[in-house]
Amino acid sequence: MKIVKHSFDGVIVGAGGAGLRAAIEAAPT
Repeated sequence: MKIVKHSFDGVIVGAGGAGLRAAIEAAPT
């Protein structure tokens, strides 16, 4: 699921959602 995670990371960074990115990073994936 690394590709999906990277895609999500890119979308979040593009949207400027640092908080959401941190939450996803902390979430157990």
